[in-house]
Amino acid sequence: MIDATLTAEGARAVVRFERHLADPPEVVWQALTDREQLNTWFPTDIVTDRWKVGAALTFPFRDGEGPTLTGRVLEYDAPRALGFTWGDETLRFEVTPEPSGGTR
Repeated sequence: MIDATLTAEGARAVVRFERHLADPPEVVWQALTDREQLNTWFPTDIVTDRWKVGAALTFPFRDGEGPTLTGRVLEYDAPRALGFTWGDETLRFEVTPEPSGGTR
């Protein structure tokens, strides 16, 4: 199930997607932070020395499909929350265990 909302914070649009996944939070967290797993679903590669607040990120598009973006880790609270900039955008992921054993 996917629930989506669109709101505004000042002049910026905020899009929120909520998904209920069968996998436990540890598996979902790996999909958010493991470079090989990110390459299966994120639109660019994500290069960093280490996931920690303040760390620099580089986002080269695969096969030269676009410009290389840069970013910075804004929040890192394993395995609960991850936030970072992706070019001019801010992405934030919250990982919450479900009573059923899955993840929201």
